Amino acid sequence: MVSGLFGASLGAIVTFFLNRKTARLDRQLKNTELDKASSYRFGDAVARLQSDSLGVRMGAIYELKKLGKDSSEDQEIIVRILGPYIRTRIEGEERLTNLLARPNVDVFLACEIVSHFFVENSENKINLATIKASDLSLYDIELHGANLFNARFQGASLSKAELQKANLSMSILEKAHLTDANLSQADLTFAHLQEAMLYDANLQEADLLGANLQKAKLSGTDLRGAKNLTAAQLLEAIVDDTTQLDPELRAEYDRLKAEQ
Repeated sequence: MVSGLFGASLGAIVTFFLNRKTARLDRQLKNTELDKASSYRFGDAVARLQSDSLGVRMGAIYELKKLGKDSSEDQEIIVRILGPYIRTRIEGEERLTNLLARPNVDVFLACEIVSHFFVENSENKINLATIKASDLSLYDIELHGANLFNARFQGASLSKAELQKANLSMSILEKAHLTDANLSQADLTFAHLQEAMLYDANLQEADLLGANLQKAKLSGTDLRGAKNLTAAQLLEAIVDDTTQLDPELRAEYDRLKAEQ
């Protein structure tokens, strides 16, 4: 089922890539045996992504990583291909039947690659908006700069996740485990973080406009430089002396706390 869903979303992307690659080669008059070999490697890797064998899929992902390193111009399309691959592997029904089931290692490798190819203010950014990943173990996942708008992560384990500069606006992270997660410069506007465990997480310069922090556990959390974070929001959370805040915000929080 997962392979079928991925294959259905892949055809148009592959066609676009091959047409673009052929046009570029024609323009540059570089239709050499090396270029042909590169095109063959790409097509073969994409085909192997649909295999039922984990080992075959891992080999295909490593091949795409090599191709992207060889040609920075192809990194954007590799990110576009791995986006639906990651989505279908995470959202596959078999992944959601057991509490905190963990996707196979190929998903984490694919996420690592798209994070490596991420370029700010470009199309080299994985689109996982509205992804459904509740009650999954995504420990140590790397989604640097990912579009996770309105994603569903309630109850998921995202401890040690690398989510810096990710767009998590409107995402549901209720009761999510985010211990030691890197959320620096992330967009968390209007995110649902009720009862989220953010122990020792890095939220430096994250945008928390309208974020719901009710009962969020902020022990050791680094919120220095956080944008649009108010003392009123913090009053709803569980803050202690180890929570790192800008001095003015800490003073305002302490004042309001004393008045309660």
